[in-house]
Formats: sequence, C-alpha cells, structure tokens
Amino acid sequence: LSDLLLALGKFSSAESLLSEALTATPANHALTYRLALVYLAQGKGGEARRKFQEGLTYVEAKIARNKNVSMHHVDEALFQAHLNNSSKAIAAAREAFRLDSTDDDVAIRIATMYAVLGNKDAMLRWFGRAKGMNAEYDAAYLATAIDFERYSRDPDLLLIARQE
Repeated sequence: LSDLLLALGKFSSAESLLSEALTATPANHALTYRLALVYLAQGKGGEARRKFQEGLTYVEAKIARNKNVSMHHVDEALFQAHLNNSSKAIAAAREAFRLDSTDDDVAIRIATMYAVLGNKDAMLRWFGRAKGMNAEYDAAYLATAIDFERYSRDPDLLLIARQE
C-alpha cells in the first residue's frame, strides 16, 4: 500500500502508514527503506539520509548473522547507493548476484541500484536481464517504481520494458 500511496503522490498518508508499521515491526529494513523514499519525495533529505543509514544498519546486522542471503546483500546495495557509497553498493550487488544469479528480484534491485547511482548503461543492462527473467518488469512497473523515476520516460528503458 505504501508503494501505491507513494506513486500517487500521497506522501503524508504513506509516511503515516509506514511510521505506524515501523512501530509494530521495528528494525524492518524494507519498511525503513520505503519511509526513506517517502522522505526523499517530500524533500526531507536529512531525514531520508538518516533512515537510509538506519536501514543499512539493520540489513548489515542480518548479513552478520547469515552472509549467504542474496537479498540482504542487494538490499545493502540499495542503501549504500542512496547514501552515495557507490563502490560499496556495487560490491554488495556483486555479492548478491554471486550468491543467486537466477533470482529476478536480485536482478531488478541491481538495476534499481544503478538507477539510483545514475549509471544508465548498467541500469539498462540489469533491467534487461530482470525483464528476461520476469515479463512483469514492464512500462506499468516503471510507472510506480519510485527509484526509476529519473528514467521512467527514458526511451531506451521503455523499449526494454515493452519488449515481449
């Protein structure tokens, strides 16, 4: 629901929903990430950065407990990308892919990481890979994927998204 509210520009509703969810499930890195995105959309850069750092702390604790979960590494990559730590983000993404090269969620999150970093060529390659694994990564997906906002109307990305 928070993703839909965010896509619709209902930032205060998304913030309220996510804040409430985080009181019920504290230390949830996925909810923390989404709340940071809401803060970014609202122009609250400092609050967003604090939430991205907080979420990174949560996911790093999960990695410390089990280094073999690819999704934790790719989530680390997203947090690092938003914190402008590109070399750490790319290293975490590589580890995620090394652990599971067959998961379309890993591929799309790596594409997302490159979108956040502003690396269009790498983003296109990874988006194409994810699209090859899962046809649901289409133009409709891009319309609501906030991290792809910079590229949501990019003709190269839309061409990939519209391929069958």
